[in-house]
Amino acid sequence: MEVSNSNVIDRADPLPDGFQQQGSNEDIRNVLYSSLQLEANEQGEHNQPVQQTPPHFYFIINPKSGGRKGEIVMKKVEGLEHCIVNTVYDIDKESLLHFITHSTNGRIVIGGGDGTINSVLTQLSHIHERLPPIAILPLGTGNELSRCTGWNSTYSEQECLFSFLEQAKAGPVVLVDRWNIDIKLDGMPPENKRMLCFFSIGFDAQIADSFDKWREKYPHLCFKQIVNKAWYFGFAVKESIKQGTRLAPHLDLFVDGHQVHIPFTVSCLHFMNIRSTGDGTDLFAPHLPHKKKDKRDLQKPSMCDQMLEVLGTDSLIHYVRIKYFNSHSHRIAQGRHIVLRAKKTFVAQLDGESWTVPEGSSVEISLCDQLQIVKGRRMIEH
Repeated sequence: MEVSNSNVIDRADPLPDGFQQQGSNEDIRNVLYSSLQLEANEQGEHNQPVQQTPPHFYFIINPKSGGRKGEIVMKKVEGLEHCIVNTVYDIDKESLLHFITHSTNGRIVIGGGDGTINSVLTQLSHIHERLPPIAILPLGTGNELSRCTGWNSTYSEQECLFSFLEQAKAGPVVLVDRWNIDIKLDGMPPENKRMLCFFSIGFDAQIADSFDKWREKYPHLCFKQIVNKAWYFGFAVKESIKQGTRLAPHLDLFVDGHQVHIPFTVSCLHFMNIRSTGDGTDLFAPHLPHKKKDKRDLQKPSMCDQMLEVLGTDSLIHYVRIKYFNSHSHRIAQGRHIVLRAKKTFVAQLDGESWTVPEGSSVEISLCDQLQIVKGRRMIEH
């Protein structure tokens, strides 16, 4: 079959420079050849020139993620056919809007950690209210959404980029809830944030805050993903030495209009939309039996059930027991509308990014919408 098109690659032709970095030349040539032949078949007339097709992928990458691993990935992606590449710092709104409205089967690929993904999706929602499916390239220090949707917890430089693109283009799509967080304080304009993964107040937010400030002050010391995790672990050890603040005297918690008791021992509250946090820690652990004071009528957690799990941990030692020694958190509540009233100033974290909840403020969490996320090959159905 002959197709009159300057982009057609013959199986015997040498590969373009940009395609010689991933996998064997023969494998890559086969992928490109099959893709272009498929585009020709879709025209219906095999002897007619193939019309130029819109891009398949719109990449938005944080070049600083994972110790600047994003920069390496950008160099591999730039120049690839059917791909548009932006950084998180200079998203071309015009080209993005054109991609969303004209690419019928296109995928947006976001490269970064949980904080980057949440931030980018918030920006995209201001550009267009209906987004195409999102594929996640796990480049950050924390990659919990990537882990929970089957894209693994990290992207290795040895991993085949074409294997990722193949799954990103053809993989099935799952819905993931997204939440509004409104912070209100008398005399101040309300502040709105969005949450995709988790929100917490307590010792883990203190750890995230310490790491964020360290990374901002000494970026040259945060040059690799594994090094970043080592720093994070160091701040966790430092935090474990401190006496954590018991939250019950300083926070009022309301779930679906009802005030909920916070166990006195709890020094961290977690509001979970996905199953894991803190490098794969499953705080709910549904396979384990209830503790004596757990709420009993909770449903099995899901990313698309339009409910959040409210969980509590007592200390970093309790957290470590959950991660390594077959324990679970306090299962406090589950609901669609949550209000927190702060009686003192707290550090909080939202999808891995720290911020401050002022004394006297209220934090209201409600459902925003649902996003389409492409499933990776490693997704485990819970």
